[in-house]
Amino acid sequence: MKIFLMFFLLITSLNTYSNEIAHGSVWDNFLSNPNKNAFLKINPLVANMTAQCNQVNLPNNSQLKQLLNLVQKGNSFALRTGVLIFKCIGTGDQEDFFRSTGLFFEKEPKLFLMTIKNNAIDEQNLRYMVTMTPIDLVDDLDAQIAVIKHRIDLLSKIKKKSALNETTTAISASLENRLQDFEKIKADQAK
Repeated sequence: MKIFLMFFLLITSLNTYSNEIAHGSVWDNFLSNPNKNAFLKINPLVANMTAQCNQVNLPNNSQLKQLLNLVQKGNSFALRTGVLIFKCIGTGDQEDFFRSTGLFFEKEPKLFLMTIKNNAIDEQNLRYMVTMTPIDLVDDLDAQIAVIKHRIDLLSKIKKKSALNETTTAISASLENRLQDFEKIKADQAK
């Protein structure tokens, strides 16, 4: 019986280890060349993450940083992948994801809107995705205000299609509210 139990544990651990290696290599392949084919290969790992998190299928810390960097640079496949997994990562990593999505929005606003619309992001998370400013601006209120105004300007230049109208309205309200918050803080500091 002990031999059977030891054999069972060995097989289970090897299976888990091989899954981690396989998933790791899928992530590495995707991150080294985040294109449509790589997205189609990684999608089965992450497609159901919005319903139920599976920690085994998540990227490791290094891979997550690479993914967020690709999102910041405007890679649509990285954004689509990030949208599928962001609810399953830690709170600090979620904030980094939101900062990355804000930068993505600045580079590719129309593509951002379509991705968000196609993935049914709830209003609270959508607000974070467009209003979080880069971490290096945390102590520069004027720079944060400039970023929010820039994003409002980008949004105003997008022709609103009926399919995106609800999303653009939510984003516009979020950005305007964030701008008011920043301006109130600035006015309070000037007193």
